Amino acid sequence: MMFAKKSLALSAAVTTMPKAQTEYQFLKSERYGFYYYKIAKCGSSYLQALVKQLDGINQEKTLKAKTWDGKRAIAFVVIRNPIDRFTSLYFDKLAKPTIMSQHFLRRGLLKENSQTLEDHRNNCSQSLGWISGTINSNVIGKMNYHWRPQIYRLHKISKMRVHMLTLDGLYWQLPLILSSNCPEINQHMKDLNPQNVSPKFFPASQLVSNKLRQQISRTYASDFRLYAEVNNYWEKIGENVGCKVHKTPQSARNWLVLDREARKRN
Repeated sequence: MMFAKKSLALSAAVTTMPKAQTEYQFLKSERYGFYYYKIAKCGSSYLQALVKQLDGINQEKTLKAKTWDGKRAIAFVVIRNPIDRFTSLYFDKLAKPTIMSQHFLRRGLLKENSQTLEDHRNNCSQSLGWISGTINSNVIGKMNYHWRPQIYRLHKISKMRVHMLTLDGLYWQLPLILSSNCPEINQHMKDLNPQNVSPKFFPASQLVSNKLRQQISRTYASDFRLYAEVNNYWEKIGENVGCKVHKTPQSARNWLVLDREARKRN
């Protein structure tokens, strides 16, 4: 299976970070015993709502994280294509009035009352440029968790036996790993409405120009590498169960060196 501790891309990405822990805090389904590790803008609102629904918890209540030692239970994390994750951030937090968008407006990163596609593309590019600066500064406190690279969050569990799923394949990947624990998982997922859906002035695919795609790719290079690895793993399984997976090409640039470093660590 595709576990965090077996990922070469993740191991390579965290080579300069502190040693990962062997236990950490997860959200837990008390009824079915599985654990979920949350990453912002990776379907976390939906998955938290799903855990509450499975356990019969009021949706208004907040789930409390619990420490998991990596043993005797199924645990999973969901990662997302960095392009989709960034556009989700933009539509949810920057393209409409929020505390975050006010902060970006004061910095001159957003055009007030943006109307055209070009306006929104420029907003994305300027915001991403500033976000990239907070990431490159390597000061965790400056990185809001909504735009923090997924590898920073995954670093904490990079030595643990946590299933890695993709958000775009969640509808069939999650039932595959949870069917023995929760036979009704398929129906519960179908019954649960989408969560935290933001209005979109333009389709995300139309918003992302080739130039913006390249900028996102540079900013979240390690996340792209990781997503490609996990996505390609699930592609092979998808072929066997009749679920199509969008292929993600992997660039060879610097990855052979990183993989050698990762293997040494493992």
